[in-house]
Amino acid sequence: MTVPTIAIEGECTGPSLLILAGIHGDEYEPIEAVYRLAEALDTAELTGKFVLVPIANRPAFCGRAESVTMTWTWRGPFRGMPREPRRSRLLSS
Repeated sequence: MTVPTIAIEGECTGPSLLILAGIHGDEYEPIEAVYRLAEALDTAELTGKFVLVPIANRPAFCGRAESVTMTWTWRGPFRGMPREPRRSRLLSS
């Protein structure tokens, strides 16, 4: 399952900022906020790169499930949970 990503690069090089939304399947406001931010950013005024992930947890979003959360897998070793490969892909991108 792919993770939708929006990458916006400024005119000048600089630091990168990652913004994740859609961690919980039933919280839609942060997802909308990420899409609005993507539309509002002006590359002429940016330094560096913005990486926006509007829906980080697609299975939870598609199932509208609050209980399918990635929150518990952000830290610690890989234990074979289905959420952990998605976490690894996000953090290694």
